[in-house]
Amino acid sequence: YRKVSDKLKAHVEHVFGLDSLYFTAPTFITREAADIDNTWTPTTMHDEYWHPHVDKNNTAHYDYSGLVYLSTAGDDFEGGDLHFYSHHSLDCSPFMDETNPGPCIVKDSPIVSIEPRAGRAIV
Repeated sequence: YRKVSDKLKAHVEHVFGLDSLYFTAPTFITREAADIDNTWTPTTMHDEYWHPHVDKNNTAHYDYSGLVYLSTAGDDFEGGDLHFYSHHSLDCSPFMDETNPGPCIVKDSPIVSIEPRAGRAIV
């Protein structure tokens, strides 16, 4: 974990011309990629990051979330737009159900949609 987070930190500092970048604990780093032999499958709803969700609902101490794209939609993969919804537009009670979790229910269209592009940071 330390080796990966240090390399990611150095890369983000380089790409964005930062003198330093500080990760706070906990730091959640994930890479969405197909494995070569297609053996990985998600074990819980929380392993499927592409479902509508609210980070603060998943982890109460999250006050800010950051996302850095290291690849570009259309060049490196298809789909993957990030959608932001009004807090009135999501019912996340199904996502929080530990016995039978389901995706949040989306009631309205997103207020903002962002297409993944390498080097783009969302905070």
